[in-house]
Amino acid sequence: MVNLMMTMIFFTFIFVFSCVLIFIINLLLKEVVGFKRLHWLSILLIGLITTSTIFYFDYPFKHFFYIFFGILLLILAIAILINVTSFGKNAVEYYRQARQSGKSASKATWQAILGSAAIAIFLIAFFVSPNALFGLFFLLFIYSRLKTTPEKKFLKFQQILATSKIRSIAMGLVEVEGKITAGTHFKSPLSRKLCYGYRYYEYDISEDSKGDKRYSLRHSEEKIRRFTLTDDSGSVRIDATPETLTFVNFSSYQNYETNSVSYQEYLLFPNEEYLIIGTAIEKDDQVVITQAAPHRLLGIASKGYLGAWNEVAPMRRNLAITVISAAILIAFILTVPYEYQSHHLTVFYRESPLLKWLF
Repeated sequence: MVNLMMTMIFFTFIFVFSCVLIFIINLLLKEVVGFKRLHWLSILLIGLITTSTIFYFDYPFKHFFYIFFGILLLILAIAILINVTSFGKNAVEYYRQARQSGKSASKATWQAILGSAAIAIFLIAFFVSPNALFGLFFLLFIYSRLKTTPEKKFLKFQQILATSKIRSIAMGLVEVEGKITAGTHFKSPLSRKLCYGYRYYEYDISEDSKGDKRYSLRHSEEKIRRFTLTDDSGSVRIDATPETLTFVNFSSYQNYETNSVSYQEYLLFPNEEYLIIGTAIEKDDQVVITQAAPHRLLGIASKGYLGAWNEVAPMRRNLAITVISAAILIAFILTVPYEYQSHHLTVFYRESPLLKWLF
């Protein structure tokens, strides 16, 4: 009776642990590769299969690496099947949205082609070599960490650059802060507020088979022209256009939904403190800040947002390092074969699938 109870407790623990592990793997696939989220019933089913597989082996921890890799392949098989069936539809929808948002036809076409090529490479790797598939995921993870976007560049530089007084800015990449005091006024289409620039979006709302909402861009409108930023030392002209100025994590001023359409707008207001990073150059016999080589960056963010972001950035970075280090350590520990006999523990670290290449 005691043995049965211990077996049930152990089975439950392994089942819960497997479900959590599957959820984390699926979450990583969603964030790094863009795969769709698995239904919770699929997670429970894979967890049950995993637990049954572990109980099939006499020494499951000696085969942990292969069990773990089998789980990964099973999740990939399901995720790839789901994503391949919907990829054609998504590619067409992405191309339409890219064209509506102002991207060039060639850029949108190439992005669709590269996305198709990526799916094809994953399918080939999945059926040809699991090791190649593991390598692809590792490279994709590195690429996702190293990939630069205007938002990432802005947040990185605002931690490095010192804020300059407008009166004393030098040529090159600069960081300034102040209020917008002059420029072309626009009336926002949603709230009808006067502002110095806006971005307005309309999305069609639909539901997938799981009941989750999906948003498809149906219309976008952006109005931004040159404006003047002023601090307590002087003023400078910001040469901005909708194509060059990046709104860094702006909160929507107004955002509401009907049954089938979502409306959002983001505004530049005159009496709010902003921080701008761009390149200072001489133009028309005056210093202006614009987007220029080599950094190609012109971004604007609310000082309130940056204050909160800078407070949590160190904690976010330390947490990421801790989680990654712990995951690597646990992977090494669990994949090292061992033998316990007569109160002696023997560790065969040379036979670990993750360490064999070192010897």
